[in-house]
Parts: sequence; structure tokens; C-alpha cells
Amino acid sequence: MRKTVILNFVDAINNQDIPLIIQMMSENFYFIDTYGDKNDKEQMRAG
Repeated sequence: MRKTVILNFVDAINNQDIPLIIQMMSENFYFIDTYGDKNDKEQMRAG
């Protein structure tokens, strides 16, 4: 199951399906960029 979820998330990214990407993010999701800056789900939704 985990592999399927990960592959679906990667497919959403590759297809630039922003609504699906946001939907698949957990409530404690953080994107950490190469500078160490963290963005949570709401920050990612806002763009």
C-alpha cells in the first residue's frame, strides 16, 4: 500500500496536478527546500 501511495504522489507531481498533490499531503506535511526552509501544507496551498 505505501508504495502505491508514493507512486501516486509522484504521478501527481509529474502531472502537475496541484489539487491532488494538496489532497494527498498529510496534515503534518512539510516541504523542506535545499536551504532548509520549511513550508507546511497551508503554505504550499497558498503558493
